[in-house]
Amino acid sequence: MFTRKMHGITESQIEGKELSDILVHMILDLSERCRNVLYLHYYNELSYADILDMTETNARQIARRSRKILIEKMVERVLMYE
Repeated sequence: MFTRKMHGITESQIEGKELSDILVHMILDLSERCRNVLYLHYYNELSYADILDMTETNARQIARRSRKILIEKMVERVLMYE
């Protein structure tokens, strides 16, 4: 596969960075509770059972709902630019 390089950085690296920036902004738009559950589970690598102030079931539901919201926002963004 051919990729152009600009200043030693490939196009796919730039696109990956842009996608990462978009995702960060979308996560920041979530409620604090949703952000906290995602952060604790994915970045601090806590199990859902180890997330404080809620049951494991509640943490799983919040994470599932948060992922669904993020997917919907990404799809909406893609459709907007087609």
